[in-house]
Amino acid sequence: METLHRNLLFIDSATSFQAQTAHVLEVVHGRAWVTLVGQLEQANPDIFLTQGQSLQVAASQHVVVESWPRFPGDELSVQWVALQD
Repeated sequence: METLHRNLLFIDSATSFQAQTAHVLEVVHGRAWVTLVGQLEQANPDIFLTQGQSLQVAASQHVVVESWPRFPGDELSVQWVALQD
């Protein structure tokens, strides 16, 4: 896959993402609590990512990202990277 563009985002409250094309959610700093919306039939639709980890998101998949801080003031920043075949 070829990278189209990257958006660096600072997450301070629950934020949802949905795009027409495949994306990768990369944790740049902090820890993320990611919920795959529409996947509630799974035993656990939640995924926890730490700095340096990423999650590929299919086209039209809806995800909600929240900070999962270790201590007060711990910040979360992510890159939302668009991909193209």
